[in-house]
Amino acid sequence: MSQYSHAIPIEHNLPPGPLWPHKHTLEELREIEKSDDSIYSSQYIQDPHKKDGNIFKIEWWGYYTILPPDYEWKAVFCDTALKKEEHNDYTVFQCWAKYNGRIYLIDQYREKILASDLKREFIEFWNKHKGTAVQPNRGAYVEDKASGIQLIQDIQKEGGIPITPVPREKSKVFRANNLVNWIKSGLLLLPESADFIYDYKQEFKKFSPLMTHKHDDQIDPTLDAIEHMLVVGPEITDNADEKNRRKPIAPSRGARLW
Repeated sequence: MSQYSHAIPIEHNLPPGPLWPHKHTLEELREIEKSDDSIYSSQYIQDPHKKDGNIFKIEWWGYYTILPPDYEWKAVFCDTALKKEEHNDYTVFQCWAKYNGRIYLIDQYREKILASDLKREFIEFWNKHKGTAVQPNRGAYVEDKASGIQLIQDIQKEGGIPITPVPREKSKVFRANNLVNWIKSGLLLLPESADFIYDYKQEFKKFSPLMTHKHDDQIDPTLDAIEHMLVVGPEITDNADEKNRRKPIAPSRGARLW
């Protein structure tokens, strides 16, 4: 053979769904995935990963049931894609809120859409999470690349929504290793009952330094939220009379807040 096919996608005409439905139905496969996703990933979809996660460990995530009503501010973070075919990435919008030195994931949009639909979907998500004078939405942060460039230009031209281009100059793996301690320290909280949380955590769990994972669209906007809301974003002190703003100290490895 002049070439070998390892890790090269091979086209097939198989219908979507279980390969052997008489052995395991789709519902049964979902139950296997939930009970032990590492076995499911390696034996059923040929995508092995460490049981507790690669860079991001599953037990590091914090959760909340009710968003603190007096959160300080929020922002939207976006990772955009160009096409909606099966192998293409997802477009992801995330809304995060800041409260008492931590950030809370409020909501997420994750779909495969055409670039022509991007602006409409973004505005709908933004309108859903408009801030108030007391709890402002400080703006949207969009990757300054590909379809994100056009979205930034369109929104800036129309005005009304504060939008900031995000130049992601470092690699995804570099950013993940640089920011993982903020997650490890319990500073990110997820909505416990949200229907997207299982897939969200699985994507982080499967994220590999070798970039062998299938998708990582939810990771970039989360890392952007850490950078802009925890690392370089303004920190409003708990004392209402205190007017000074400070930058938080980066958490040390293994630090805990409780």
